Amino acid sequence: MYAYSIVPEKLVKSEGTAFFQHPVGSGPFMVSSYSADSEVDLARNPYFYGTKPKISKVKIMIVPDDNSRVLMLESKKADVIENPPGNLVSQINKTPGLSVQLFPSTRVDFIQLDQHFKPFKSQLVREALNYAIDRNAIVKLAYQGHATPRRFVHAVQDGVLRLRTAALPVRPGQGEAAAGPGRLPARLQHVPDHRQR
Repeated sequence: MYAYSIVPEKLVKSEGTAFFQHPVGSGPFMVSSYSADSEVDLARNPYFYGTKPKISKVKIMIVPDDNSRVLMLESKKADVIENPPGNLVSQINKTPGLSVQLFPSTRVDFIQLDQHFKPFKSQLVREALNYAIDRNAIVKLAYQGHATPRRFVHAVQDGVLRLRTAALPVRPGQGEAAAGPGRLPARLQHVPDHRQR
């Protein structure tokens, strides 16, 4: 769901956080029930100013696990899923009665390095990692070709931005030489909050 909505200002101010348990909007559907992190039930909004939807009710289930969403779709426990995992697109397309509709997206997956900590303070180390990342291999293995390697983290391609942030060429095996002996980390570890280091 999108992060921004048009909501009644007076109601939000008078109800505070309680508003979000029974939100009111301006779209073609109204929230009929809401369970945080679990489910949102929608009903057709009779007051909607535009074309009335043909569907009277919609149930949105929040299922974070990719495999679970795909299994629900294949077993007809769900009619539609959003953001199917790239590595399962071909499997879904092979299932009778199912198809994946792909379209350009604003989603961008990227690696962000914290330059406040060694060894990433060194520009040479950051460039070396850039040399070492084979984006085409990631697209092939992780997304089965259903993605586009990018040169920057912004979703919208802008000629000026692209020119100023051109990626270094992939040169496997050259990362150590670029960073200098012993400067590359032996392994990378994901830490959600840098304060835990």
